[in-house]
Amino acid sequence: MRQTVNQLLAAGAAGPLDAQALPAEQIPALCWQPVAAGAALVGVAMFFDGAVAREVSEHATPASISTAHSLNRFGEVVVIGPVAGGLALVGLAAHRPEILRAGGRIAASAVLASALSQATKYLVGRSRPYQDAELRGGTFRPFSGRVSFPSGHATAAFAFATALGDATGSTVARVGLYTLATGVAWGRIAESDHWLSDVIAGAGLGVLAGKFASGRIRVFGLQAPHFLVRRGDAALSWTAALPPLR
Repeated sequence: MRQTVNQLLAAGAAGPLDAQALPAEQIPALCWQPVAAGAALVGVAMFFDGAVAREVSEHATPASISTAHSLNRFGEVVVIGPVAGGLALVGLAAHRPEILRAGGRIAASAVLASALSQATKYLVGRSRPYQDAELRGGTFRPFSGRVSFPSGHATAAFAFATALGDATGSTVARVGLYTLATGVAWGRIAESDHWLSDVIAGAGLGVLAGKFASGRIRVFGLQAPHFLVRRGDAALSWTAALPPLR
C-alpha cells in the first residue's frame, strides 16, 4: 500500500509539492449548498443501508475480505504516518519548506479527521452491521458507546487523499488517491464494519478536513494555522475572517 502511494507521489512530482497553496485572502468560505447536498445524500443512503449490507454479506468471499483488509490500511496511521513524516523529513533535509508544509498539512488533516469522526461517533451512537443480526440499518442510541457512524477509516482516507492530492497539484495523483480512498470505503462495508451511509458521511467529513487543513477553505471564518518556515526560522500564524458583532 505504501508503495502504491509512493508511485502516486511520483506521478505528481512534475510540480513542487504545496504548489496549490492559496494566499490567505483568496481562501473561499465553506458554502452551505455542498453541505446540504452531502447531508441529503447520507439521508438517502440510509434507506439502502440494509439492502447493501445484505448483498455484500451474501457475496463475500475470503479473497474479497482479504482485499478489503489490505485497502483499509490506506485509512490508517501505518500509511498516513510514514508519508506525512517522510515528507517533513525530506523538507527539512533538503531545505524545502513547501515539502515540509505539505507533510504538516497531511498530518493535520489526519488529526482533524480523527477528531471529527470520533466526536460524531459517540454523539450518534449507531450500531455496526455485525451488531445487527437482521441487517436492517442499525440502531441509534447517542452516547451508547456504539461507534459505527461515520466510518473513521473512510474519514481518514479521504482526508489523506484530499490533502496529499492538493499538495501535489496533479490530476493523476488525485484520481489515484481518491480511488484508493473509495476502496477503503468499500472495504469497511465488505468487512461488515460499516453501513453505506457511514462511509459516505466519512468521505464528506474527510474531504472537508483535508481541504481545511490544506488551507483551501474557511469554516465559520476560520482557516487552518499557516506554517511559515524559512532557513533557521519558523513561525505559526492563524488568521480569521469573522463577521462583525451586531
